[in-house]
Amino acid sequence: MRRMIFIAIFCFSLFDCKGNNLPQTSSAASEVFVPALAYVQLSKALTMHFEGNEIPYGWWSAGGVCIKSDEDGCFILTVDHFCHSDPEDLFGPEPEHIDYNVNFKYSFSGVNLAGDFGDGWVVAQNPDVDLCLIWLQGDFDHEINAIADEENIKIFAKLHNWGAPRGFFRTFPSFGLLLFEGYWGGWCDDFCQLPNNLNGNNFFMHSIPTSSGQSGSAIFLGDKLFGLQVASNSSVDSFGISARPSIINNFLRANNIVKPYL
Repeated sequence: MRRMIFIAIFCFSLFDCKGNNLPQTSSAASEVFVPALAYVQLSKALTMHFEGNEIPYGWWSAGGVCIKSDEDGCFILTVDHFCHSDPEDLFGPEPEHIDYNVNFKYSFSGVNLAGDFGDGWVVAQNPDVDLCLIWLQGDFDHEINAIADEENIKIFAKLHNWGAPRGFFRTFPSFGLLLFEGYWGGWCDDFCQLPNNLNGNNFFMHSIPTSSGQSGSAIFLGDKLFGLQVASNSSVDSFGISARPSIINNFLRANNIVKPYL
């Protein structure tokens, strides 16, 4: 059987992966796009500490979605390949004269469409299904209402994705978050050859346009969470891969977050 090869789709830069100016959109849009209000643009920065100086080294971006909030912040669901932070991935094995844990520091932050900003940290990871939870401090009170029961999915069901490809994101009033539309294409099973040896049984295919920077952005079936962007096909513009609803539901429950599964 023919297998397709996919690549991870978070955005990385040495401080040059920034969005261009986008046309303004009325703030009234915030009253219409309810799922979009749960979107969080995540950033990860790597700082090098050398002889008392802090030197910015690298910057990554990805999408995320507010899963469960309280007065102090929100648990943000995103992909583990964004949360994973190991200097050896960038610099190779640690030399004897350098302590990576001392000389390099990762930091996380996030902002939503309303402009609410907060710093955060990773609280849970599961690399086997490429899912991660980040606790983000701040006023993030728009959380998803429910997860769609995958048993109710219909053939070629229409799906929507709010995303920020290549970091193109801006808060209100300069609206900069794109709405993509596509269709459910079936469960991956053994058809998709995924990065990091991920098991295809945990993912599904879709025809939502997908590019770098959209990792972690939520996919909705109506107003219910149905998936999370994980990977794209490098040779097909509208062929992406998402974690399936049951896998997301199990991951959240394992971390004591229970959402209606409808």
